[in-house]
Amino acid sequence: MIYILYLFIILILGFLLQLSSNRNEERRVNATIYIGIVYFIGWLIMGFRGEHVGKDTISYLEMYNQFKTLDFQSLIYKADIEPGWGILVGINHFFGGNFLTFQLILSGILCVLAGNFTIKVSFIQPGYHILTITIITFFYLYLISLNISRQITAVLFLANGLLYYNEKKYLKTLLYILCGISFHYSSLLGLSLFILWKFKNWKYIYITSLFGLVIIFFGIKILTNFFLSAGLYVNYLSSGASTFQEAGLARIMWIVIAFFSIIIIMNPKSFNNSIRITALYAIIYVFFNVISSEVSYIERLGLYFLPFVCIPFIAIGNYIKCQYLRIGYFSGLLGLYSLWFLLSARSDQYVYQISSLL
Repeated sequence: MIYILYLFIILILGFLLQLSSNRNEERRVNATIYIGIVYFIGWLIMGFRGEHVGKDTISYLEMYNQFKTLDFQSLIYKADIEPGWGILVGINHFFGGNFLTFQLILSGILCVLAGNFTIKVSFIQPGYHILTITIITFFYLYLISLNISRQITAVLFLANGLLYYNEKKYLKTLLYILCGISFHYSSLLGLSLFILWKFKNWKYIYITSLFGLVIIFFGIKILTNFFLSAGLYVNYLSSGASTFQEAGLARIMWIVIAFFSIIIIMNPKSFNNSIRITALYAIIYVFFNVISSEVSYIERLGLYFLPFVCIPFIAIGNYIKCQYLRIGYFSGLLGLYSLWFLLSARSDQYVYQISSLL
């Protein structure tokens, strides 16, 4: 029920936002207020959730209790956890906090990053599609973050870092990259976002992407054995094929994402280089989901490309010349993603409870 109410608030406020002033400066202020409200409510829901909301939350609680008494040197160099997450544990414990306050802090970081990304992307794209971008980004990231908040925080650090890189704010970019890696070492794969973004020659992009995906596909068992032997992600990789996003609707959406992305990539006269790169990100995201049947949870590596899936959708919508068809297209997107979110929220792992630590 809480997810239905939250989605309802997002949609109602979003529709009101669409009807607001047409002046750019006022729209920017209104959009910032809208995103602030949306993610503030999201922070409350995420931060005060119970230990059994999301499969990994209870594991985070156990890890917190295991590491909270360690000194900072041990948290950085010796603890079996990424140093950024460990340092946050240490700071929270040092000031007398418990797991609930830690969860509130981490959820706050995550929601601020998600809000910043949404606002930036909404004003990069032509038109005023902040509601559509919010719904797509919200669906993809919010429920997953109730489960794997540590990695989603890393994903959002890198996604924001790429936007700052595009603005030539290189020091801030470096800071975001380091923060991302410090929260989840798999962020090293996310550096491919920056490599592909830098390329201008699409012949090299095709070759690099194809070579990388072939290597991942055929070397998947080698990577799995390496992680298992290194003691990394054992709980995930030893549990068999992934059941994540097995619903038929998800498979249909992967086809739609890939189809639209291919259209964009193959039409350089209609779409600029940046849009085409984000379409490539979307295809890579779909690729990781498709091969997840081979190795459990391998789709989590594709999460680093996930925040940019909204951009090809917006680009295709802007390309539609007929106003009525364009309105129908964006309305359909909102409806489809809202339905997908509600169906996913019915999973037992997302049954909402307030934290017992209150």
